Amino acid sequence: MLALTLEQKRQRDDQLSRHEDIVEHRQKLLRLTVELEEKNEKWLLCQQRCDAMEQQMLSWEQRKEQLNQKWRAAGEEVMQTRKVLEKIQQEKRELIKERFLILLL
Repeated sequence: MLALTLEQKRQRDDQLSRHEDIVEHRQKLLRLTVELEEKNEKWLLCQQRCDAMEQQMLSWEQRKEQLNQKWRAAGEEVMQTRKVLEKIQQEKRELIKERFLILLL
């Protein structure tokens, strides 16, 4: 009877040890699951920030391109205005010469 009791005690100790291992494993699994969810949430927030920053950068690049186009257009307008001015100044010089010649005659 004592041998049976010792065997029963050993089995009960083994069951208790397995139960403790299972409980410990479940606690660890729960802790790791919570950590994973927290990290996933942080990753999602980082991803959202990254997306927002990419969108902002795209917007800035588009604005930069618009400003560059305006700059080029303004530069072309300045060149055309200079050409017109030079033409008008040349015409003025020619008219002054003509007037001078007419006054001499």
